[in-house]
Amino acid sequence: MPRSVRFFTRQGLDVTPYPCDYHTSAATNWSGYSIVPQSFYLFNSCLAIKEYVGIGAASLRMQ
Repeated sequence: MPRSVRFFTRQGLDVTPYPCDYHTSAATNWSGYSIVPQSFYLFNSCLAIKEYVGIGAASLRMQ
């Protein structure tokens, strides 16, 4: 979201960031399967990496 705010602010728009696409659940049940790697967590890691790469690329372009 910091990347989006930076782009909108740079265009002269006043924005209020509000997260709306959560990838979490309210369930906190623990089981033996909780320690086994799951593809869902790899997907979340990919989302985070994509966002960090985007922030880095945007920072380089704005210099």
